[in-house]
Amino acid sequence: MIGTGSSPVTPGYEDLPIWTSAHLFPMGSTPPKSVMIIGGGFIGGEIGSFFAGVGVQTSLFVRGDGLLAREDADIEEVFTAEFTKNIETHFNSELADLTHDGSEFTATFTVDGEPQSFTAERVVFAIGRKPNTADLDLEQTGLAANARGFLPVDENLETAVEGIYALGDVNGRYMLQHAATYEASYLQKRLIDGAQGPIDDLKIPHAVFSRPEIAGVGATEQELKDAGTPYVAVFGNWAASARARSARVDYQRTKLLVSSADYSILGCHFIGPEASTMLHQILMLIHLNNDVRELTTTVYIHPALNEVVLAAARLSSLPRGCPRCREVGRGEGC
Repeated sequence: MIGTGSSPVTPGYEDLPIWTSAHLFPMGSTPPKSVMIIGGGFIGGEIGSFFAGVGVQTSLFVRGDGLLAREDADIEEVFTAEFTKNIETHFNSELADLTHDGSEFTATFTVDGEPQSFTAERVVFAIGRKPNTADLDLEQTGLAANARGFLPVDENLETAVEGIYALGDVNGRYMLQHAATYEASYLQKRLIDGAQGPIDDLKIPHAVFSRPEIAGVGATEQELKDAGTPYVAVFGNWAASARARSARVDYQRTKLLVSSADYSILGCHFIGPEASTMLHQILMLIHLNNDVRELTTTVYIHPALNEVVLAAARLSSLPRGCPRCREVGRGEGC
């Protein structure tokens, strides 16, 4: 089993005192007064939220026109609107030059086609991670990495060479610590305990520990559309929860995607305080008996945040084809 992990991608400025996520925790020094973060994915969002949260003047630069491109579009739209209220964010920005004078960085970006210069005490690159496969002498095994250095695997986590398995970041599937732990457990059960069957990817969730916080599991709405999967979508706020309203923010949302054939949860996405904690109720249901109607029979503590799960579950559990279902649902089969 190969589980060598990954490392931050470095951008070619190694002669300068740049930072990546590998340099930050433990930081080992006083936080800088200002920081530029290059990259608009999970890591950039989390690092940006951290620095802004401790009072550092923070700016984020993104090559594209949005943040968290892999999230459900409805959730990403809300996230971008809220995130950019707290952190100066520059979209469509391409780094052209970076210098350091001994105390401060000067970065020149092409922003919407125009050159602009920015300064900060520190620069953090959060532009992705690369698998640790370069030093494995893979040619000794007959196994070849793909163009990005990852080791592709099948539904049993086996590589192209029989008897060689890859787990965690090195296979490029999820790049999440808890996903690697789950894959290790799966391989233990398969190779040592004799369990059969492919790995169940629906059980692998993710979260972004930023401001705002995001958590999700399963498919996005666009993925279901592209696959031609019949579904019902519920996208609503958390106004049903007094606990949620007490947070004095109004952006919290739930996105629930349910099969129009058998009421199974195909995807669930939260944005709001404690989103990652709330998601675990959905994960347990998926693991034990994936039927969204089960959520409507649970007694919810009032005014716990989880009452918002009940509100979404009730809407997605309505009889198929009824007027209210047609009002709240989207997709074939609703």
